[in-house]
Amino acid sequence: LFLGTRADNNRDTAQKGRIRNGERKGSRHPQAILNEEIAKRVLFLWQSGIRPTEIARTLGYKYSTISNILYGRAWQHVQKQAA
Repeated sequence: LFLGTRADNNRDTAQKGRIRNGERKGSRHPQAILNEEIAKRVLFLWQSGIRPTEIARTLGYKYSTISNILYGRAWQHVQKQAA
């Protein structure tokens, strides 16, 4: 055991290969319910003027899932690619 902050502990864990930073982003995350292509489609539909509720209904996802993509609470890496 080592005395340190949470940041020290996270850095030590990554350096020892116990976690891989960034590999669990997007569709690689075990709890992901969609993939990058669907997230891009959501952004495209929204930019085309379709309301989030309609996007959710059309694609078969919850409104909260769609709004998390649109308002940057999830899938930020897809938003950066689309910009």
